[in-house]
Amino acid sequence: MESDSALHPVVIKCNKLYRLRKPLHMTALPFKPTRYLLIFCFLFLSQIAFGQNRYNAISFRIDSFASVGMPKSALQQVDNLENLARKDKNVPQQIKAVIYRMTFQSYLEEDALQAIISRLRSDIRESGYPVKPVLQSLLADMYWKYYQQNRYKFSQRSHTLKKDTDFTNWDLQTIITESSNLYKQSLTDVAQEQSTPMNILDGVLEGDSKTRYLRPTLYDLLLHRALDFYLADEPAIVKPKTPFSLNDPGLFADSRAFAELPIHTSDTASTWYMG
Repeated sequence: MESDSALHPVVIKCNKLYRLRKPLHMTALPFKPTRYLLIFCFLFLSQIAFGQNRYNAISFRIDSFASVGMPKSALQQVDNLENLARKDKNVPQQIKAVIYRMTFQSYLEEDALQAIISRLRSDIRESGYPVKPVLQSLLADMYWKYYQQNRYKFSQRSHTLKKDTDFTNWDLQTIITESSNLYKQSLTDVAQEQSTPMNILDGVLEGDSKTRYLRPTLYDLLLHRALDFYLADEPAIVKPKTPFSLNDPGLFADSRAFAELPIHTSDTASTWYMG
């Protein structure tokens, strides 16, 4: 049974040519702003350090509970982390809390992926920029993973015109469409995402930080996640009678010619077309 009980000073040089003796209140004036500035900087840096220490302490408790196989206790600490991050509007820590929760739900829930998706939908409704587009991209990926884990169910379903409120009853075309729509929603605010540097997600990104200059903004990250979906073969398996195909030589021309190429198709739902 799980147990929860475990747990250099600034130196101001005077002008040597200055010989006149000044009253005390005048000689002290040049020093006061600097002294107050130093006190302010100290207090400001102390506050930042204290805030970071709170996050580090919670993360340490989460990791400690996880390492000894106590996911329920870890999940309680995740709630603390999320509440603090929302209060401070700390973007990386909010996303970190979501990822933590997804991890522990996979241990605790019988239908883990369904539970993760349901919670992500709720988190998206309660989140603002820039957390929201990141979670939308994550949810799109979760929908597609749900399909990949349940292909046999989808192969037996025909397309329905009215979308069921329960995503576990969706047909293949619906789940492809929903995943696609979420990826597009994650890229809605192009200008703001292109002006948001990638380091806003420091602490939740994996990989070699030395190569992040190749995708310097939040837009780059979300765009490439979407392209991984749009350019894959499987999301394009549902085709109409006249599907979009990559048979125009202009599609394989140089970047300038490709950018100016008009592309027309009746298959506007094609993931290859959207990608």
